[in-house]
Amino acid sequence: MRILKNINEYFRHSTIHGLHYIAEENRHWTERVFWTVAVSLSLWGTMIITVSSYKDFREHSISFAVETTYLRWNTTFPAFTVCEEDDPEYVWEEFKKNHPNATDKIGRILEEIVYYKGICNSCEECNQELDCSVVFDKKNFEVFALCKEIFTFCEWNGQTFDCCANFLPLITDTGTCFTINSIHTRQDPNRIKMISNRETGPGTLTIGVVRNVLVCMHSSSDVCTSSHERQKKWNVEFGESWTVLFNVLEIVNDPLVHKIPITRRECRFPEEKPDHYKLFKYYSYSTCVLECQVLKMLEHCKCINHILYPAVSGNFTQCDINGIKCLNEIYLDLVKLRAKHSENENEPGIICDCSADCKEPDQFVIHVEKKETKKESSDIKFVMQTLPNERLRRNVIRSKLDLVVSLGGIAGLFLGASLISAVELLVHVFIRIWTAHSLTGHSNVLEDIPRQRKKCFKKPSSIVQYTSSESGKKLPYYGKDYGVATVFI
Repeated sequence: MRILKNINEYFRHSTIHGLHYIAEENRHWTERVFWTVAVSLSLWGTMIITVSSYKDFREHSISFAVETTYLRWNTTFPAFTVCEEDDPEYVWEEFKKNHPNATDKIGRILEEIVYYKGICNSCEECNQELDCSVVFDKKNFEVFALCKEIFTFCEWNGQTFDCCANFLPLITDTGTCFTINSIHTRQDPNRIKMISNRETGPGTLTIGVVRNVLVCMHSSSDVCTSSHERQKKWNVEFGESWTVLFNVLEIVNDPLVHKIPITRRECRFPEEKPDHYKLFKYYSYSTCVLECQVLKMLEHCKCINHILYPAVSGNFTQCDINGIKCLNEIYLDLVKLRAKHSENENEPGIICDCSADCKEPDQFVIHVEKKETKKESSDIKFVMQTLPNERLRRNVIRSKLDLVVSLGGIAGLFLGASLISAVELLVHVFIRIWTAHSLTGHSNVLEDIPRQRKKCFKKPSSIVQYTSSESGKKLPYYGKDYGVATVFI
């Protein structure tokens, strides 16, 4: 009964609209039923829209908009990676100088190990009779050309700059390459600033090489991998002249994006590298895939292949010939990505929980031209066709403050409630019940006090006196128990 009494009291004094109509006893039962239904429907509507609002807050906090209002922004030129192409004959010649008795079997294994592509079919021939450990000698990997042996000249917007001071070495899954304008290489304040804007005009990068090379175009946070987009990588052979026209679409982020959890914005900033990463200092989608592959190697074979091993930080083991054979068993898993919710669980591939890079711009290749020349070198010209006249902006449309305002508006619209209404409910549920319970032992005493007063109290009869100071007219006076008063007129 005390609980019902407390509920009734809460209904009568609550600031939530409609509840006091239900608790008032002098109202007709039909009116009370009507208000019960009305409040119930309002409460149901509040719950439905609150759940929907919270779901939108969790799943749709970010939106993209095309920004064209201000065009005087700086556009970052893409990063470019140059990797030396395979030259197995040169490797074999250098190997024979140190191992003149080497057989052709060792030569095939050597080629697959030096230019390792994730699998070594010839390594299966290695056994007790054929010792293949010699192919992992460090001297075999010193055959790769140095920076100065690859580049002949470099130009940015027609001005020559030092190639090897800007094209810096970076280890990828294809070996050691040379990258310009990348955040993963050494940040030298004296290196060239590859920025394009309305003052400088569209940027142009021209390089000359004297080797067969693979050239990749990517963002500054990405790296060139064996699974790089085909339309953004080119095999440049000796004596060729290439021209690549492209445009850039950049993404800028609202400052509040940093405060949104990664799982809700579905992207990471380069500095938000997970703690378990072992290869690179900064995050990007391509680096995430390489990290995922390394984890798969360690999980299945307890070692890391000899190409990526020099870049790994930590106490790990480099794969020997037996480790390479082990990696052959999971080759399809390493080179193919599988969707997290794939229907076929037996499908080969690796599942990598990799988000996009929040800052990664997109490059659109417009035109590629290749010419054969009689020069003793090759040159590649990368030209930004035009400065961008628009860019994407990632905005936060539902922050925590927006959620609070939304929930407050819903409660006010349907129930006329506020934060104080919630405090009232807590007081009645947790405080009033306990205070009422603590007074239970004294309730009888308190209730007896008025009864005793009623018994002891005797209403005095009225005393009426009539008097007159002059004419003798008598006036009535109603006296009380404290005495008789006389009124004189």
